[in-house]
Amino acid sequence: MKILLVLLLPIYILYYTYDYFKNGSITFGNIPTIIEFLIFIFFIIILFYESMQENSEVVLYKRINFWVCVGFLFYTSGNFFYILLVEKFFDAQMSIKNQLILIYSIVTIIKNIIFSLSFLIKETPQITNNSISYVPDLDLEPTRSNTN
Repeated sequence: MKILLVLLLPIYILYYTYDYFKNGSITFGNIPTIIEFLIFIFFIIILFYESMQENSEVVLYKRINFWVCVGFLFYTSGNFFYILLVEKFFDAQMSIKNQLILIYSIVTIIKNIIFSLSFLIKETPQITNNSISYVPDLDLEPTRSNTN
């Protein structure tokens, strides 16, 4: 996945630069933003998959990084649909614009609540078999003296 990220980042930067100079700096490019949100959602889902594959004694939802990722996933998916709707209803009535602002505000407030709750979680330090260091050939048997 790191290789995919390294490959996608320059491609995205080139496309964003192309879109910026094609449309001019005055307009907001919706397509690069939509692509950015899709890439972000894709990598968050992959992060969830990798964290579910770990063998850990700590439950997944008791980790801080899980809730931070849930907050980012909620925020990016909510803004993804917001950007799609803004493009469709850009020249619409004021009531539709107010509804879009309400949707954006609700998504942002829920994201902030999830982030705030994630900092209340206390993770217990995890002890794995790999973290115990000992010398395998060490003989800890008590020594016996030869008394005959």
